[in-house]
Amino acid sequence: MTIAQINEVSVTEFGVNVVELPTTAALWLASHILEATGQNVYLKISKHRYGFGRDTAFPAYGSELFKGL
Repeated sequence: MTIAQINEVSVTEFGVNVVELPTTAALWLASHILEATGQNVYLKISKHRYGFGRDTAFPAYGSELFKGL
């Protein structure tokens, strides 16, 4: 999944792109995409947001999102 596709989901769910999301909402977005598509995009979201000076909440140890690290 590309950042453009991730942004489409973010805008649909939250009304803003992934960089504009609050820290915890970005984590929820990654979880939502994993559940909907089976793709773990946490690291892609985190790296993209980091490039804009935005952090992303860290997934719980042992969770499905954590496995993508």
